[in-house]
Amino acid sequence: MAGQHQIWKHNIRDGVTNVLSGDGYERNLNGSSASRTSFAQPSGISLAPELQELFVADSESSSIRAVNLKTGGSRLLAGGDPVFPENLFRFGDYDGTGSDVLLQHPLGVIYARDNQVYVADSYNHKIKRLDPVTRKVTTVAGTGRAGYKGGPGLSAQLSEPAGLVEVGDGRLIVADTNNNAIRYITLSEKGAEVKTLDLIGVQPPSPKPKTLKRLRRRVSVDTDVINVDGGSSMEGFLSLAITVPDGYHFSKEARSKFDVETEPANAIEIEPANGFLDSEGLASLKFKRISSSSSSSMGRINCKVYYCKEDEVCLYQSVAFDVKFHEGTEASPEQITLSYSVTPRDNSGGVQLIAGRKNAKV
Repeated sequence: MAGQHQIWKHNIRDGVTNVLSGDGYERNLNGSSASRTSFAQPSGISLAPELQELFVADSESSSIRAVNLKTGGSRLLAGGDPVFPENLFRFGDYDGTGSDVLLQHPLGVIYARDNQVYVADSYNHKIKRLDPVTRKVTTVAGTGRAGYKGGPGLSAQLSEPAGLVEVGDGRLIVADTNNNAIRYITLSEKGAEVKTLDLIGVQPPSPKPKTLKRLRRRVSVDTDVINVDGGSSMEGFLSLAITVPDGYHFSKEARSKFDVETEPANAIEIEPANGFLDSEGLASLKFKRISSSSSSSMGRINCKVYYCKEDEVCLYQSVAFDVKFHEGTEASPEQITLSYSVTPRDNSGGVQLIAGRKNAKV
């Protein structure tokens, strides 16, 4: 459940679905039970039944985690920040062991027949191998630069691989997202070989009309939700205006961003559907109502704000603007400002996001 930062389980016998692991906060926290564990957009999952564990690609924390099927607790296998749970900035490309490893937004993970874990390290454009016992990570395919090239694994190129599956003849099938291709990797003692799966006779899909995401009713527990009156105009502008406290600035390395959801479908258009805040925390969006018949249409603007204090700490704040549009046909364009002032988190708990300095003090 990437949006809710949790792992859920569904019982196919009685139809009951509930939380297996994760308290809903977006962070990288390993604990002994489900309620003492937190994830950050977990995106890949693979079962290791003999180990009674799940392997999870925790994308926003750039880490690989193992979840105990009995307790719901987790342990770190590779990547991420092992000290500061809210530090989602510890990413890069470094093969090593355990927490020394640097990954960047891994999306796919598979526990293979050779008892190794293979990872689609998306933003590093690589496929990596993780030994769950020694926690050692090595690259098996990809140069680290996006591209499209087959051949020996370490000289081959991929572009944001996102999905992995193992097939019976000792090959890994890879969804090579930005290349719009299915690649397959043959593993052997001599190394890996990357080729492309030919889809013979398959016609490209017809282009689909652009649609916004449907509104998720639930947001993560660490998100501030701001209700905004959208009025009854048929069109207008939404102006995002987010400010940070004195002495802080918006992060340059991790840009603050937004994305849009709407409900019901095809009732309203808000563009752009996603984007970034500028260095002053501003962004402009345009809305247009498709129909005036619906009295309950809503647009939600989800914002992730990353802000820093010079040479000290970087922090994260999630905020959502729920803009409710009323029934009506007002012709004049509406100008709506979505403003929010970030308040620094209380430092008494000793947990703040540290970025960029190994010796930074809290």
